[in-house]
Amino acid sequence: MNDNVIDSLNNALYTDESAILDFQTPQSINPYTVERALIERKGELTPCYLVLRDGIPATAINKHLLVKQAKYAHPCSTPAYVIEDFLNTMDSYGLSIEEITRGNIYDYLSEAYVEDGKAYKTILSYITHIGDLFDDLQIHGFQLHPSLLTTDKHAFYVIRNKKAKRHITTIPLMRAEFIPNKNAALSSGMISYTKWYTKEQILAIQAELSPVYRCIFLDTVTTGHRVDSALSITLQSINMREHWIMPTRTKTGRNHRAFLPEFLSEQIYTYQIEDRAAIVRKTGTDSQFLFLGRNGKPVTYAAYRAALQTAAKKVRTIHPELGLTEVHTHAGRSTYAAALRSYQKSQQAKGIPTFTDDDFCKLMDWASMQCLDNYDILTRTQDLSPLVEKFQDGFFSFLDRSSLTPLEGSTCTKSK
Repeated sequence: MNDNVIDSLNNALYTDESAILDFQTPQSINPYTVERALIERKGELTPCYLVLRDGIPATAINKHLLVKQAKYAHPCSTPAYVIEDFLNTMDSYGLSIEEITRGNIYDYLSEAYVEDGKAYKTILSYITHIGDLFDDLQIHGFQLHPSLLTTDKHAFYVIRNKKAKRHITTIPLMRAEFIPNKNAALSSGMISYTKWYTKEQILAIQAELSPVYRCIFLDTVTTGHRVDSALSITLQSINMREHWIMPTRTKTGRNHRAFLPEFLSEQIYTYQIEDRAAIVRKTGTDSQFLFLGRNGKPVTYAAYRAALQTAAKKVRTIHPELGLTEVHTHAGRSTYAAALRSYQKSQQAKGIPTFTDDDFCKLMDWASMQCLDNYDILTRTQDLSPLVEKFQDGFFSFLDRSSLTPLEGSTCTKSK
């Protein structure tokens, strides 16, 4: 990572109140909430926890929760709150229950493990509650995504707490994919997911993406934005000339202003005046979101994830030597974190002033550095990983005009 990039990143940090934009960040309202209620059972009023959608009880979900809570001697809120958080996350991706895939659930669990610092035991609890819910929904006639079902569509059994538990979906099998010793999961034949991208993988993937998805992909890699944050970018929250960008939705709820490399500003600007403008003319949309689908509606998480997987599949066919495995949307952010941490550590070793941990949290939109500890747990200690060396030598330098898939007509220039 060169000094010019570091200076620009330093300038992008919030050092005083003048760095905060003069518009209010829209606050999203979660549709799913948890309420404590009294339910009559065997002639007595029993307290329990229900999930509501827009203030109305979600019938199918609450049937499941009532049966589940009946097993406890005292009211247990954990299943309800786990399901509430999961469904709100899926809703932010624009997914209904029937559209949720195994990959969506894996991404959710990965973010809880890495971003939120949840312990392995907690992740197992999430898998249990989400898996039990989807088992019940399938039994009661919900048409779940095929990726959640066993290949032979027959139930199978998982041994848990020395008891055999009958399952219909494959969600419980994800327990092995999050064990702290990842080698054990790999040796058991589980799918290996790409946690970081190499330079060569980044260049190969972006070449297989259309302009709108290429811009989103490169934004996650070079700014560390979460995908839902990148998708929330509006025309008013990006400045091409001064090279900064601010999503209107962040996980911490704080304004998260990020530096844009000049090459990405040019890519986004070209997309905006060519591809996006053509969509606006064709559909007549007045959407203020930057990234639009061909129907004029904002790009959804599901659409981006599908495009990323399609591009990765092409890369595996064309460039098998790159060793690209299954991808998930969090890998771009992980790549940025690994590169930034590697640079910080190398500068500290040389005694050169560099980012503080507080700066690091601001760049990553983290609540604390505990999040970094969980990146280390999931992907191995970053200082020892052989992948880190590939990012130490000029993280942004390989992403220039000559290496990226060309987009004609760019007139964006850096202000002086």
